[in-house]
Amino acid sequence: MNTEDQDNAFLIYKITANLYEESINGKETLFYIMPEKVGLPYWTHVCATYDSSNGSIQLWLDGKGSVIKAMKIPEPIQEKPIIILGQEQDSYGGGFDRGQSFVGQISNVHVWDRVLSPCEIQAVYSGSISEHGNVLNWQSMQYEITEFVLLLPSTLQSKICLPSQRESARE
Repeated sequence: MNTEDQDNAFLIYKITANLYEESINGKETLFYIMPEKVGLPYWTHVCATYDSSNGSIQLWLDGKGSVIKAMKIPEPIQEKPIIILGQEQDSYGGGFDRGQSFVGQISNVHVWDRVLSPCEIQAVYSGSISEHGNVLNWQSMQYEITEFVLLLPSTLQSKICLPSQRESARE
């Protein structure tokens, strides 16, 4: 997410299998996460939180929170963002680098204008919450496709199982 005045106003970037970057208003914070899943393919639920009142930031993977870190000078994210999924933007709505594009599948992206509680994050991860993001709502999103993007019907997406679902299906 970029704003007119700020590159990387909000960015989640996976650097390596264990290293994630969360940027707020261009200030980067690194999170080293030990993956619990082995092998491919698998879905990873990613949630990042930022509280501009105290500068706290946290990364959540599959319903488990990392350490809470803090920015030295908390700042709110300004108005008029441009949100681009799967591609880091180096300028307002542009400045793309192919090496900074996401390769994989993205689904159910939601953005709220508040910090979700740990219980809410775990409920979103488990699929037991029906509240959708009030800034970005995957179900009502308007989008533009650039380059090669394959849209799958939701009926096909629902046939993909999480590892825990595969285990229970075998029993």
